[in-house]
Amino acid sequence: MHMPASKSQNPPHRHHYIPQFYLREWTGKDGRLERYTQPYRSKLDIKRRPTKAVGWWDDLYIAPENDPHKNYFLEWGFFKQLDDRAARVFRKLNGAPIPALSAEDISTWSTFLMSLLHRTPENLAAYKEVAGRLYDEAVPTIRDRYEELRTKDDPETVEEYEASLTAEDRERVVMRNFARVIANPNIGTFLNSLNWSAFDRPEDCPDYLLSDDPLARSNGLKKPDGHVAIAVSPRRLVVGTYEEKFLEEFRRIKPRELVFRMNTWTVEGARHFVASTDLRQTRFIRNRFGANPKPGFARV
Repeated sequence: MHMPASKSQNPPHRHHYIPQFYLREWTGKDGRLERYTQPYRSKLDIKRRPTKAVGWWDDLYIAPENDPHKNYFLEWGFFKQLDDRAARVFRKLNGAPIPALSAEDISTWSTFLMSLLHRTPENLAAYKEVAGRLYDEAVPTIRDRYEELRTKDDPETVEEYEASLTAEDRERVVMRNFARVIANPNIGTFLNSLNWSAFDRPEDCPDYLLSDDPLARSNGLKKPDGHVAIAVSPRRLVVGTYEEKFLEEFRRIKPRELVFRMNTWTVEGARHFVASTDLRQTRFIRNRFGANPKPGFARV
């Protein structure tokens, strides 16, 4: 008798570049949020959706491995584990008051921030372009060391080895390195060292919005005004600055102005969607959706 595969055995084809645990912060009592998309430049489509219907792309992180189930190692083995850990950190960051974060929490936080800069469809495409070019440049450099590097499974000559390489080999190497780029320890240590603070919006201010570009950042972080900012819920913004005195400048910004600046970044940078708890900011979103998308963030 043929038995159907269990749910745990089926590969997850719907890959969320904005994780569902993050989207849930914007849901109402019905477990849904307002999803704004722009299928045509002059048309804004608004639907109330569950989190599973927002911020995803079919087979976004698939990689050509020999074992079909290993094709999904990035989604199963990396992003799922990272997002599970990040969800616990988000619960702390949305606490009142915010409890002290452990060393593991801080490491998870910085890795998650890096993931947001790379895991969207456009940023992943930018990474693939850069990493693929580096792969093409690296292959000829092994010619002089081929005998030293060759394993028992490799062809006898470097010419045969180069002739045997396929587009799938190239894609496999590029995707295997993707997680290493996101979890780069040097960048993680740098993000951990920023001066971090949380800013709660008053009750009379609009909510913070969410989109597929939720991490506002300066053009370069190692400078006096270097900073990153991310809404962790409709009510709270978390900011990290390179210099402590620039964090003081954030504290002097009026709350309504801070919400306006952050929401402007979030909505103008949107390529795929904007999420909101309710419809009160529809006009704001309509006037700014996708007006200033940022270039792909590709560093390898």
